[in-house]
Amino acid sequence: MAYLYILRCTDGSLYTGITSDIRRRLCQHMRIRPGGARYTRAHPVCDLAGLWLTEDLSLAAKLEYAVKRLRRQHKLLLLAEPQRLGRPPFGDAGGALCRPLPLLPYRPFFPDTSGQSTDTSS
Repeated sequence: MAYLYILRCTDGSLYTGITSDIRRRLCQHMRIRPGGARYTRAHPVCDLAGLWLTEDLSLAAKLEYAVKRLRRQHKLLLLAEPQRLGRPPFGDAGGALCRPLPLLPYRPFFPDTSGQSTDTSS
């Protein structure tokens, strides 16, 4: 399994990437862990705008290439209708082999750094 993701940056720009470990990669982009893309170091991330699960990294790379070639207006349309990824005009690779994952309603994607546990299971 692999993930294709789109991040919204604080300046309103969008960053598209792929990974096999979404949690680790987001922590890198948020500078919680070492690594991350040069782009997100210059354009800090504010939230995860879109997330898709794919069959493998090869398919994720094909879809990433298709998404990165889209104009901004088409990326915004894709975020509004995530189930269209892999179908024209949003790329023609693997539409049936990827699925959007649900996201929470928009809220800034900032990790809890307070050190307080949010576990309510007790």
